[in-house]
Amino acid sequence: MTDNPLEDEVKTILLGDSEAAINATLRALDNGLSIEDIMLKGILKAWMDYSEWYQRDPDGALKRWFECYNATYKVLKLLEAKIVPTPNPPFTVLAITVRGEGHVLIKDMLAVLLKAKGLNVFSMKKGVTVGDILEFMSDPSVKFVIISCTQEETRESITDLVKRIRGIRPDLKIVAGGAIAEGLSADIVISDPSKLFETLMDEYKKQF
Repeated sequence: MTDNPLEDEVKTILLGDSEAAINATLRALDNGLSIEDIMLKGILKAWMDYSEWYQRDPDGALKRWFECYNATYKVLKLLEAKIVPTPNPPFTVLAITVRGEGHVLIKDMLAVLLKAKGLNVFSMKKGVTVGDILEFMSDPSVKFVIISCTQEETRESITDLVKRIRGIRPDLKIVAGGAIAEGLSADIVISDPSKLFETLMDEYKKQF
């Protein structure tokens, strides 16, 4: 249980239905919960619960996958619309997956969380090759590339993309997270999504 019951309500309902999840999120916002708290203690916690559920009961969890997935994206859309952009964000983050990566939900959650924390975020909706992100990499405000890495069959594509990014922008810090993040030559590997913002800020202060 969290300190605020609304966080638990959001977390629980995300594993239920979209309308209830949206209503719970609106109540949380009306009661003064920050978008950051809803993201960290509601949405991310809900998907940690889902992962545990999947380990216990794969068939049961998969039967509810689409309901949970759709509810989460509707809540993310609602929260993103509530974010007031920071006038002078310290830097920009590019959040991506490679082509062939089927799991983009955590990446999209983290993009909303980082926006809520005051960063400028380019979040690519589809998997990319280096050609798809050349324009974004030409922006000097981009300091980090976050790559969600979960599927073994994408390992070669990710390794190639990391190499190509470094060839174009050697100053960019590459952050990897997910089941296969280790061993991909990223500068930073994130195992706890809730620590991402602090990790980026610490690295920015050291490097830039």
